Amino acid sequence: MSPFASFIPILLTFVALGAAPPAQDKQPPAFDFVFVISVDGLRSDAIPAGGPRILPALHRLLRGASTLNARTDPDYTTTLPNHTSMITGRGTAGPQGHGWTLNADPPPGETLHTRAGFVVESMFDVAHRHGVRTGLYFTKTKFSLWINSFNSGREPRDMAIFRAAMHESMQGATNDALAALAEWDRGLVFLHYAEPDLSGHAHGWDLSPESPFMQAVGAIDVELGRLLDAIESRGARRGRCAVILTSDHGGGSPFKSHVAPHMWVNYIIPFLVWAGDGGESFDLYAINDDVRRDPSLTQPPEPEPGHEAARRMQPIRNGDAANLALRLLGLPPVPGSTINATQELRIGPVE
Repeated sequence: MSPFASFIPILLTFVALGAAPPAQDKQPPAFDFVFVISVDGLRSDAIPAGGPRILPALHRLLRGASTLNARTDPDYTTTLPNHTSMITGRGTAGPQGHGWTLNADPPPGETLHTRAGFVVESMFDVAHRHGVRTGLYFTKTKFSLWINSFNSGREPRDMAIFRAAMHESMQGATNDALAALAEWDRGLVFLHYAEPDLSGHAHGWDLSPESPFMQAVGAIDVELGRLLDAIESRGARRGRCAVILTSDHGGGSPFKSHVAPHMWVNYIIPFLVWAGDGGESFDLYAINDDVRRDPSLTQPPEPEPGHEAARRMQPIRNGDAANLALRLLGLPPVPGSTINATQELRIGPVE
């Protein structure tokens, strides 16, 4: 039995809390600012294991539309393939996938486009074309793939990522995100935190309160709190900022890794959408039960191209982030995307 098996009923119970009855869509307003945040290696069950006292910011994010039963890519539970799904709205494999399976710094001259054999667009491209400032603040060098793919070789005015920076510290990444929030009228920022993944590889994905992994999650929670406090302090514009938080994978199978794509500890992740503390909490599956299906503990495969009914009843995946972020900004979906390509994912029921 997995050492984490005792957390399965806790996780599934926690997922069900705050569930709302199915309802028709209410089109959300266009937000001025959206942050897409990836907490690398964040298992969903770490959030209830830590509780609101140890992880207050993550629990603030639960006061929105959320699920702790979202999924990674169906074929990969590694960092770069899943992160690339988050910004392109595509799975990894298949003729419509983004095709990037390497989980290391990109070879010289390689981009998403050269690997896929066609131009792979991203949420950055769409936002840039519509006059929205874009930012990428990351803490692993392998994300240089995105700079190579969306900026390199272009004139400055054509660069899809307006501002990008690699940071050795989580505090530095947060500082850049806060600067963007203060300086830009409209923005789409991708913010990446590596610490839980680094701790998991060094010490294991141990959910006991004093473990290095949970301490790493707690350190990220402090950074999330800084960001949420800054948003809440924006006066009349506080309700015009949204946060989407998810992860590239969980971890623990093997104990100091996450490479087994068929193990629930690796593929169950959170997907949290927050637009201020004042609203109600909604379960994402409950308010999207006509377009998404709660997979319980399973990992459904990606449907074949053309099977739209099966595609609509997929679980919520981290790849939903790209087109949801664009929808919240009032923008169209990523061209060629296959995950949430009609931007059907809702974040609230009819009032």
